[in-house]
Amino acid sequence: TALRTLRLVRLARRLRLHPWFKDMWSLLKGVSDSAETLFWTYVMIAVLLYFFGILATVLIGKQEKFQDDEFVRTYFGDVLRSMLSLFQVMTLDSWSAMCREIMQGEQAWIAMFIAFYITVGTFVLMNLITAVIVENAFSDSRKRDDERVAQMAQEKEKEIEELHRFFKALDADGSGMLSREELHMACKKNKVRQKLRTLDLLPKDLDELWHILDDGDGELSAEEFIGGLQRLTGEAKSKDIMRAYRELRIMESSITDVGTGLDVANEKMQKVKRQLARAKADIQSMQRTLHRAKEAVKVAAKTQPLP
Repeated sequence: TALRTLRLVRLARRLRLHPWFKDMWSLLKGVSDSAETLFWTYVMIAVLLYFFGILATVLIGKQEKFQDDEFVRTYFGDVLRSMLSLFQVMTLDSWSAMCREIMQGEQAWIAMFIAFYITVGTFVLMNLITAVIVENAFSDSRKRDDERVAQMAQEKEKEIEELHRFFKALDADGSGMLSREELHMACKKNKVRQKLRTLDLLPKDLDELWHILDDGDGELSAEEFIGGLQRLTGEAKSKDIMRAYRELRIMESSITDVGTGLDVANEKMQKVKRQLARAKADIQSMQRTLHRAKEAVKVAAKTQPLP
């Protein structure tokens, strides 16, 4: 029996980790977390039913007019029957037929009593209970999210501390800057190679890793080294993405330089355009002057003929 119990526990754990049963376990956890709320819900419903059951027994079941009415005696003859009938009314199960059967002559106030009970028991209490359960579910969900975020933050801090220790192990001279020679020398140690393997890096990838992380100054600071390895060991876990990131930074710098060059060239083009406009105006002015000189020569030739 104990062995079968252990097998069932193992099977339950496997099912809990399976993605298909994720929603089912969430529902079961929600029910278990709401157990206390459900208990007090039953207590509130029982108190409400008991209170209104006494009122219904006294006001309806014990009336002299209904002493010989079998229908009334069946539904409101004592407190327990009244509680059962009111529970039926709370669930809105054929309550109108029950109410119409009892209303006779001047007993219209019974409809007011039933309506008031439905308002309190169904519209107020049941909806309030639903709101409390939903609020507890949202509160538990937020709590789990906060715990998950806190756990991720702790794991990230732990990872950063480990990378800091790894950087210090690589930095042989303790200068706080890692050179390419220090990286290659440190990789001869077994512990360093094991750490690189955990990061999905091999010794043959060191040169490529250096080109990816180095920004051109020939040294890596702790921030550059740790930040680069964190991106390298992220969800993608691809050196190609890191290489693309580095090339993207170089491209952004080149685009900035090209943009600056275009601005300078644009200013020069505008200056040349203004100079061409002035040259065009000077040429037009010279053409007008030559034209007037030509006209003057023609007039002089006509008025002063040669001897």
